[in-house]
Amino acid sequence: MYDVYAGKRKSLVFPIMCNAHVVIPYSENIVDIEGTPSDTTDDIPYGLWAHDGDFTIEWLITPYDINGLGTSGRIDRVAQNTKAGVMPANGSGNFISEAYLSTTNRLSHKMCIFKCAGFRVTLENTTSTNFNQPAEYKLNITYSTGSGTATNSTIIPVITASSNRTFEYDLVQLNHHRTGFNEDGRITHDEVGVVFPAMSSDSTRIDTGLTTYFHVGQDIYTRDGFNFTKIGTIDSIGAGGGNNITLDTTVSALPISTPLYADTYKEPKYIDNIHHLAISYSKNSNMVNIYYGGKLIESSLVGGYAAGNTLSFGREDIIIGKNTTGNNNASTDEQFMGEIHELSVTSVYQKSFRYLNTLMPKFDDTLLYLRFEEGNE
Repeated sequence: MYDVYAGKRKSLVFPIMCNAHVVIPYSENIVDIEGTPSDTTDDIPYGLWAHDGDFTIEWLITPYDINGLGTSGRIDRVAQNTKAGVMPANGSGNFISEAYLSTTNRLSHKMCIFKCAGFRVTLENTTSTNFNQPAEYKLNITYSTGSGTATNSTIIPVITASSNRTFEYDLVQLNHHRTGFNEDGRITHDEVGVVFPAMSSDSTRIDTGLTTYFHVGQDIYTRDGFNFTKIGTIDSIGAGGGNNITLDTTVSALPISTPLYADTYKEPKYIDNIHHLAISYSKNSNMVNIYYGGKLIESSLVGGYAAGNTLSFGREDIIIGKNTTGNNNASTDEQFMGEIHELSVTSVYQKSFRYLNTLMPKFDDTLLYLRFEEGNE
């Protein structure tokens, strides 16, 4: 039987800069028959810990932005995003957020959303900068191979930032009109400078008069109607002490006053939405499928496994929110920051998902089901 609720959606919240996890203890669910709690080989497990076969794990999840908004790349925005789901970016001086998770570690941070003896599932930040770049996440499953570990993951990030917004006229920056809109009237790019003086020949260097809105790593575009063409990425600024940018590729000659554009504000709108993630495993084919929003994103064989070996949950605690019950640091523990609304594990190899806004696992197939709606009960 299912309960039906109406009202505000609840969730299990892992706040920004938290040290938190949920554990489902093995020892409190599986009786130790021989009186040797450190030896689980003689136990008689049941349920999730006894399962050896196909399975599907589903999440309804809201990840937070761990990048924040770096000091460069804000264009006209004078302050960074201060929403509860965005980690503060670090400037000069000492910051708690930098001590908790440094900018360098943020850019490769993994957030563990499920850990068992046989494998762990993480969201991995794929970005290389936090200058106008919120975190973007791909989904990984990492498992033991007997001689080490291997990871199956989505090649591209599945949870990404948004980079278009409503057209506006900028009264403050009169020399910085919002002209980078598309045919639907949405702002997709911002004018960040002009060519000055003219480029008389092909070069990687562009004189710009001013460099206020440029930063290293920024993609630069030219415009033709509603089409924006990327001409390169900034490698350096102010070569020889002048007002110029140097790109990573040679650009054809450009006339004076040619507008130069960059991507408009990238916003982590995903922090206000619920995302359906799923990983399904087939014992027969030794295949792992990764889904986002009900769509198959990646399908690959489990690597490093000899014939007859399969993925299983093992005989250890189930951990949600990080990869350990210990307290090391956010990076080592792969601390998750965000919200988990529902989680289910079923004993079937599921290849289609009808329900994306709530989980509806079949009772007979369910190995684990968690929902965090207690506030409504």
